[in-house]
Amino acid sequence: MIFAVAATAFTLGMFLSPSDTSSIDGQRTASAKIVAAAQNSDKGAIGKVNVEVIPGDGDILVETNPFIQTDTQFSASKAREVAEEYTGKSLENHDIIYTIEMDSAVVGGPSAGAAMTLATIAAVTDKEVRDNAVITGTITGSGRIGRVGEIPVKAYTAGRAEMENFYVPKGQTVQVNYEKVLETERRGFFTYRDIEYRPQKFNISRYTTENFNMKTEEVGNIHEAAEKMLK
Repeated sequence: MIFAVAATAFTLGMFLSPSDTSSIDGQRTASAKIVAAAQNSDKGAIGKVNVEVIPGDGDILVETNPFIQTDTQFSASKAREVAEEYTGKSLENHDIIYTIEMDSAVVGGPSAGAAMTLATIAAVTDKEVRDNAVITGTITGSGRIGRVGEIPVKAYTAGRAEMENFYVPKGQTVQVNYEKVLETERRGFFTYRDIEYRPQKFNISRYTTENFNMKTEEVGNIHEAAEKMLK
């Protein structure tokens, strides 16, 4: 199915406003790997977002297989805006078609935003996104890559798919889970129970290196991600 998303321009953030309106000719394409965790499951899947930039009226179209939720459509709009600011090239006279392919029933959440943005930048600049690397993270109007959920599942999925690099938002290479510990103590005729939640740290970077020889790194914004993933 195809969704039309209104394209908007913005001036906030860390970039300059796009000024070059004539430097994109004809059709441009690019793609990037994406990774998702299936809803209500500990399983994940590797997919792909394909981007096609064609002359048009400035529309954004999202074609999906399978169905995606509305927050992913919002990510497509942000991906276009950030790509304009990053490259300095206006896309007001071009349509962008995002095609998301994922072997999963439903793609939910905005965690493909960073990958969609990188693919858009690659299409506009005639570059490629590395095929042996995958990124997860939201994208904000300022180009910041935001936090997402299910990082351990996505790391395992990327490792099993033999990715060489897995990029995650700042602060998410270490996951902290809280283990419930029940302690009992007998005092005379009474038994006292004390419940404590103890933090358990899981270092994802160490785990992926030891188990898959895959390097997991943090990226804070689209500049850092582009430097590592575009070629």
